Amino acid sequence: MSSTLDIITIDAGNTTVKLGHFVAGKLVDVQRVARDAVIHHPLLANSNSKQLVISSVLDGDFVYQLTEAHPAAFVVGNKMSLPFENLYQQPEQLGLDRLCNAAFAHQAQPRTNTLVIDLGTCLKFDFINANQVYLGGSISPGIRLRYASLNDYTDKLPLLEMPSSSTLIGDSTAASIHAGILHGIHAEIKGMIACYEAEFSDLIVYLTGGDIEHFDFAGKNNIFVDQNLTLKGLYYLYEYQTLRSPADRR
Repeated sequence: MSSTLDIITIDAGNTTVKLGHFVAGKLVDVQRVARDAVIHHPLLANSNSKQLVISSVLDGDFVYQLTEAHPAAFVVGNKMSLPFENLYQQPEQLGLDRLCNAAFAHQAQPRTNTLVIDLGTCLKFDFINANQVYLGGSISPGIRLRYASLNDYTDKLPLLEMPSSSTLIGDSTAASIHAGILHGIHAEIKGMIACYEAEFSDLIVYLTGGDIEHFDFAGKNNIFVDQNLTLKGLYYLYEYQTLRSPADRR
């Protein structure tokens, strides 16, 4: 990625919106902001000298307001050309955040079996193989959805906030909920990695998402943590669409 453009990437997820500022192809600043604060954020000031690149899983009003204020904004969509083959059966339904994660995996580890794990509102796994083919992945509830569902679908279990740590064995209802959710997600991630490793050799794993910081997966040479992975994939997709010659695209 060698662009000399001044680019602001906007990754609008279900829980938060992240803004990434790229200068000469390098990510120099990242901001987490509330949805209603994006349009007036200082990074979007003097937008005539900056290119906005938007990926959103929110309703259409969010993107509409941004493009009304910034008509030259580039909006990532499911129908654009991709630098890899996409075998997802319903490509129009593939979340744009997952598409950005797959794009990052493609440019970061070309010709390598690569798994991206994104722990945000949902826990998402996305896999692109050594032949540069995106095969898909999986989706399950993230941490806060699991806390909320226990409260929503039972009469007596409380709605709890995530603690900074949890014991394996809970000695109270609250501690049992924390143990079940936090250790359960940790075990799910470890188990899924093991399943992929059993099927695909020389697997590289990337971890991202706002909640991945609560887990420690250090100690394995093939596992990397990058909180800004989706922003980088978004930038790469924009670069692929606009800065490469048509002959270089699929």
